[in-house]
Amino acid sequence: MKNPRPSAIFGLHVWSLARAGTIQYSSGPALASADTFEISIRGKQVHAANPNLGIDPIVVSASCITALQTVRSRRIDPNEAMVLTIGSIHGGNRANIIPGEVILQGTLRTFSESVREAARTMMKQTLEGCTSAFGASYSITYPGANYPVTVNDPQLTVASLPEMERILGKANVIAAKPLTGAEDFSFYQKVIPGFFWFLGAGNVPLGITAAHHTPEFNIDESVMVPGIKVAANQLLDYLERHE
Repeated sequence: MKNPRPSAIFGLHVWSLARAGTIQYSSGPALASADTFEISIRGKQVHAANPNLGIDPIVVSASCITALQTVRSRRIDPNEAMVLTIGSIHGGNRANIIPGEVILQGTLRTFSESVREAARTMMKQTLEGCTSAFGASYSITYPGANYPVTVNDPQLTVASLPEMERILGKANVIAAKPLTGAEDFSFYQKVIPGFFWFLGAGNVPLGITAAHHTPEFNIDESVMVPGIKVAANQLLDYLERHE
């Protein structure tokens, strides 16, 4: 990205929920940021027959999970998109023992860096209040790669559409709502203008309708030919316009 420094970058992704032969795109925010978080809820281990002698992190976790949903429902502007999901809960190993710790793992998705930072702050505030009410404690970390919002450069997007429409037809190049998936392509867009779009790969008559990351996922592979044609001509068109 430095020597030589590109002037623009393009990317595409198949999309099984869009009809084969179409393209979907968004100008501006196109894909959400994605933060993977891990929350440790710490209590005090004790025999389950005497819960008053300990601090039950399972009960505390249940309260915190419910409370965290109010970040979206009561604290973030309802006109802003945000997803906060707890996808994994681990705690305890015996029916008659209250454990000392429960681990919660989840993901935070937004279309705005300001909402992203605000949500992170609100999560900490919520966890602090929730755990302290029970005499428990918490920590939150963001392990692994966390992706910023994928933002398509508006000027690059608009300039690219005529060539895409020439190849597939204007009716098949569709402006769509942003998706809450995420892409590491967003890191490139932090450096140079970028345009990331989706190649429709679903086919209802063939039964190809399953969502991504499911056991039934499939694509209509015939879309590869027009997809490559659009991508190649998109680049040639850009180069001709910037000779």
